[in-house]
Amino acid sequence: MVVEVEGFYGVYLLFCTNPKYKGRIYIGFTVNPERRIQQHNGGKHKGGAWKTSGRGPWDMVLIVHGFPNDIVALRFEWAWQHPHVSRRLTHVPRKTKKQSSFDFHLMVLYHMLRAAPWKRLPLTLRWLRQEYQRELPPLLQPPLHMPLAYGQVRAKPIAKTQGEKGEGGVQTQSAPQRCRVCYDKLQSTDDALHCFHPGCSLTAHILCLANLFLRNEPEHLIPVEGLCPSCGNSVLWGDLIRYKKGCYGGLEELSQTQAHWVDDLHS
Repeated sequence: MVVEVEGFYGVYLLFCTNPKYKGRIYIGFTVNPERRIQQHNGGKHKGGAWKTSGRGPWDMVLIVHGFPNDIVALRFEWAWQHPHVSRRLTHVPRKTKKQSSFDFHLMVLYHMLRAAPWKRLPLTLRWLRQEYQRELPPLLQPPLHMPLAYGQVRAKPIAKTQGEKGEGGVQTQSAPQRCRVCYDKLQSTDDALHCFHPGCSLTAHILCLANLFLRNEPEHLIPVEGLCPSCGNSVLWGDLIRYKKGCYGGLEELSQTQAHWVDDLHS
């Protein structure tokens, strides 16, 4: 099953399977992982990076996605590529002689997901090729609001909002909804979040709901968890964002079995 995600920004890890260069890795940024791996394996004349050109084939083995925009994702990419230059990762041990480049950069990634500013983002760590998976070290588990996923992912074009069709197929504008927090009308669905709990009709401005969740954490910009103002259930901010982007998947069961996460998160 291929998961489709709207507004996709991801940072990926490639592994070289060419016997001559086997074991080499490459870290990059993409808005379209399916197209990007084809470019890497096609060489520079197909849009691939010069570091990967002529050294393939390459496998795209994992990707971190859920970044709010390309700037945040590109900064994450740079820090992952240069961990000992980034001031956020001065605590990360240096590569040992026994460590492969693949294992070292996985360790760097696990540290990054637990470090500011990335640890509060609604990120998903996705293994695209499960045969490459490594067990997460007990002390380097990512925050519990970051799910571990498996399988392919596809960038989905953002759907244009359309009105409902009335009699004769004439396009009509649906009645404007109101934000459950500020009660102002929603000008666009792009600015709205909805609760994923069955029977809940929550619609709210992204900023209004974020500010509501951050009432007790005014020093932060991105919330982790809060109570839905409509149904009263505890919800993860990351799950609301994933639900909006279309990659919520089967997390309904997860949210029911793990009703409260925030006590285990590193603030």
